[in-house]
Amino acid sequence: MLEIGGIPLGLTYNAGVGMDEEASWVGLGWSFNPGSISRVTLGLPDDFNGENIISNINLKPNTTYGVTLGAELELFGLTNKKKSSDTIGSFNLGANWSFIYNNYTGFDVQSSISPSISSAISSKLPLSASLSTSIGSTSDGSVSDISISPQITFTRNATRAEENGKNNTSLGLTFNSRKGFQGLTLSSNYSETRTSATDVSFKYQATSGNMSRSSTVLPPNRTYKPSNTNDFTNNSFTFNGKLGITAFGLDGTASITGFMSNQKLEESQKKSSNPAFGYLYLREPGNENLLDFNREQDGSLEPTTKNLAPGFLTYDVYSVSGPGMSGVFRPYRNEVGYISDPVSEFHSTSGSAGLEFAGGWAVSPGVDVSVTKVTSNSGAWTEQNAVDDYTHYNSA
Repeated sequence: MLEIGGIPLGLTYNAGVGMDEEASWVGLGWSFNPGSISRVTLGLPDDFNGENIISNINLKPNTTYGVTLGAELELFGLTNKKKSSDTIGSFNLGANWSFIYNNYTGFDVQSSISPSISSAISSKLPLSASLSTSIGSTSDGSVSDISISPQITFTRNATRAEENGKNNTSLGLTFNSRKGFQGLTLSSNYSETRTSATDVSFKYQATSGNMSRSSTVLPPNRTYKPSNTNDFTNNSFTFNGKLGITAFGLDGTASITGFMSNQKLEESQKKSSNPAFGYLYLREPGNENLLDFNREQDGSLEPTTKNLAPGFLTYDVYSVSGPGMSGVFRPYRNEVGYISDPVSEFHSTSGSAGLEFAGGWAVSPGVDVSVTKVTSNSGAWTEQNAVDDYTHYNSA
């Protein structure tokens, strides 16, 4: 053991030298250990300072065609004699068969059956329950799976002299034979209508209110990692046709749905180049800059989203080891800044047409046509963002 400039170094000698042993760079039988420093890279390397990350991608358009045949049957629905709008017992059976072709994955056949039954708990209590189950299977010729989604719903009607209330509570889960447990959902909805007299002329005023609550337990989403993004254009079209019949004790419908979807990569996006900045050289987000950060529970935002996905910087971790010493260290920054994804843009055009005809006790035809065009983009929040004026990273 010796020290040079306060740094311990290890120089050892092994007297048992073999006939086939070769000399090291410090001599035969001698070994020198100056120690080592290793780095674990998280996200982008910390010392990236504008290095371009180049992505070359060439994808043929992804096109899917499909036809879905469906049928639904309701037998002997019973109604409440005191209130004809309330159903106190029914049995429903629905089935669907889908035939799909995709130019990437080939042919696929999917089928599902959805039986459900509902009944009042007691003829004297304003409480009813329904149980529904959806069983679906998918097969693309090589892999098949089965999904089961049972759901139970309780409904309670409260009727008083000047108050009508209704509460729905449901519990459901989804299980897949290949992916396992996929989600548990608990939801509750309560609506109330009250009628009160406003003056002695016996005029009445009706007021109503609605309150709902739902909770969903889902498996965690994947975390975000900085990478080049590519702009795609999506086009889709759907046709729906439905034929229904109503007769004594029988309410049945048959439906057919045809759809087409196409996704293609923009020609200008087949080759992309984005400058990347690591933890040591962070700067303001730009239209194309890749920054060294991660985001937990990354996913799409919905109206029911409770929390935004938290973002955090991904510094590298360094480990040092040597004779008589070892340790771990990391870089630090003392600024407060903000981070964002590079700008990306997606275009989507969708159209649908529907034709409906019902016969039996009454005839009711219907036609529906719609076209929707959407352009969405994502990037740094710069407009009406007061924080943008006070939070900046200073380039090292």
